Amino acid sequence: MPEITPRRRSGPIRPPLAFGHETWDFGTIPETGGPVVHVFRFTNSGTKPVVVERVGVTCGCMKPTFSQAPVLPGGSGEIGIAYDPADRPGA
Repeated sequence: MPEITPRRRSGPIRPPLAFGHETWDFGTIPETGGPVVHVFRFTNSGTKPVVVERVGVTCGCMKPTFSQAPVLPGGSGEIGIAYDPADRPGA
């Protein structure tokens, strides 16, 4: 049962991104039932533009998509995660 969790950069510089939700469980998907996609939506709650430079995933079965355009303060963006269950029995 794959679960997706966006993580924010740790340390003194931490982007002020407010996500509607930070985890997603795709549930049980048969090997032939994908790929499936979920979109995480966020808002820049800070005072400066934010650029999403990279999105890490924990499995080669997941592929992130996102824009590297600046998200202005008060603006919103999306991070899509595609999960492909092919050749992943029991995942």
